[in-house]
Amino acid sequence: MLHLLGTGLRGIKSITIEELDILLKSDKIYVENYTSVSPVDLVSSLKDRYGIEIEPITRDDVEGEEKILSLARKMDVCILVVGDPLSATTHNQLRLSALDNGIDVELVENASIVTTAPAKAGFLLYKMAPPVSLPFLSDKFLPKSILAKIKRNLELGFHTLLLLDLKDGKTMHPQEAVHGLMTLEDAYRVGAINEDSMICVLSNISQPGERIIFDNVRNLLDYKDETSPTVLIIPSKLDDVEERFVKAFSKTADQFK
Repeated sequence: MLHLLGTGLRGIKSITIEELDILLKSDKIYVENYTSVSPVDLVSSLKDRYGIEIEPITRDDVEGEEKILSLARKMDVCILVVGDPLSATTHNQLRLSALDNGIDVELVENASIVTTAPAKAGFLLYKMAPPVSLPFLSDKFLPKSILAKIKRNLELGFHTLLLLDLKDGKTMHPQEAVHGLMTLEDAYRVGAINEDSMICVLSNISQPGERIIFDNVRNLLDYKDETSPTVLIIPSKLDDVEERFVKAFSKTADQFK
């Protein structure tokens, strides 16, 4: 049997009683960290407190599937997914492949950054567009589609959750992300963002050291912070309720310098 368990955003504090029961009975337990960043003490805390042994699993193992499926045919295999296993196409594809191969699947949902980050900052969820991913850029890799999606969302009155790429187990730094957006704008002149545009930077959400910053691009270009994980929100026009919420729940970049 294959078990896909969401670990939420708080590490071991987010593990439910149901999930703990599954972990204690599983024969093989993996954790994948390529779709998100796991709290640093998740694996060690589960081992120290409950004696649960957990192995990291690579992107190739998950997307290649055969290693996992071959084990799940004969034993209880559990994969821990940071956040919610329903939020990434990768996990639903693995779930489908298991079912196609006659393997039972048990899935336990948990909190996701996709809903938690905007709500904590005060944005109304029904005004959130589908998330957009921002990869690491280079002189030879400047995808215009990122700005096109943001611009379309702005025109429709939707906020954009920007998921930042991972490298060495950490998300892109917020300053690099903002610089990247301006680099794309300078290259293509889409009109999606400028130095007066407001951006919400959300770091370590629901973890120690949580930061919610709402400031303009000009100030964020000088905001040096290596906190991970981090996401950005590019807001459309805020209604009166959102404006009160966001101002109450966030700080400016200067307040963290």
